[in-house]
Amino acid sequence: MYRPSSKLSSSVTIFKRFNTTTTPPPPPPPPPPLRKPIDEYFTYFNTKATLRPLIYRPKNANTLLTMDLKDPMTKEPIKPRSPIKPIQKTVLTEYIKTIPYGSNEFYDWFKKWTSVTPRKREIWHFFNSAHFQTMIFQSFFKIGDFSRLTGYLYSKRAKFMKSKHYKLYDMEHFFNSIIACNLHRSKFFEFDNPKTSLKKLKNVWANVTFRNNTNGLSNLLVECLGRRLGFDPSGQLKGFENVKVKLPTISELSEQNDESIKKFHEDNENTYIITRTIAQFSDASDINPEVQKFNEEYQTLNKKFLKQDIYDEYMHTMEDTWSKKLKLNSVLNEQEEDEIKENSSELKEDGSEEQQKSN
Repeated sequence: MYRPSSKLSSSVTIFKRFNTTTTPPPPPPPPPPLRKPIDEYFTYFNTKATLRPLIYRPKNANTLLTMDLKDPMTKEPIKPRSPIKPIQKTVLTEYIKTIPYGSNEFYDWFKKWTSVTPRKREIWHFFNSAHFQTMIFQSFFKIGDFSRLTGYLYSKRAKFMKSKHYKLYDMEHFFNSIIACNLHRSKFFEFDNPKTSLKKLKNVWANVTFRNNTNGLSNLLVECLGRRLGFDPSGQLKGFENVKVKLPTISELSEQNDESIKKFHEDNENTYIITRTIAQFSDASDINPEVQKFNEEYQTLNKKFLKQDIYDEYMHTMEDTWSKKLKLNSVLNEQEEDEIKENSSELKEDGSEEQQKSN
């Protein structure tokens, strides 16, 4: 009896997937308003330095038009552009927070930014460690592409180092945010493999290039992870030092007014996400007093400025995001299995007919 090979079954599956009516893809939607100044910044510094005076100085507009220069990417004539304005890096943070669940927009945009040569330092140095932290938190709690983003960050570390951006992959932002997310992920998916968890912890640590453990939260996070997943982290991370917990307080502000206090609240949002994570994964009777004090003070400011609790909000979106992904993966797996069975059945019937003809 004729039995189709797995390779043939796979090829038919692939053929059926791609055997669709080819229609031109719709034009990409315009970038959101928040991204416009960031894209303009990228375009400026991705333009050859020798061409910038021609393109961006109004007095050279006529000269540029007579030169008939073409954009190497679009092949369209290069037109004069308005001079770029100074851009605050908080714009990128605001933009990242607008990306909805399941969207590829930010990931594709980030890939474009990191596709240029590391010699264009203005582009690579636009990112700071706080951006990375927001990217990681948003990808985990809201967008749903945590593994893809962190994997891509690992892959681009060498290029960021070539651009001499040595402090980007740090402890207090990069390392702490990934470990905090891993804690939540281990609980949501009920991970219980100490060996695998320790291996992943070592991998995150190996990618840290700036070991600035000044507030001691890294130590508490690693302790929580070890306790949650059943391994002893002591001595497992080379160069990982024990640091006393020290967190910022309002009393340390040089000016005690609403403006400076509001800035304190905004600047410490991600720190609060980490301290709340530590509190959640610690025994109620054993929460670090500095962490407890910081959380209470930050929650008081939430009420003062009528702000929703970002951590509570993230817990809600995390449940929604990862439940959707689990459901989607389940549906895709079922469709894949049904398709393979269907193709296998068709091939068996074809094989039987061929065998009958040969007889």
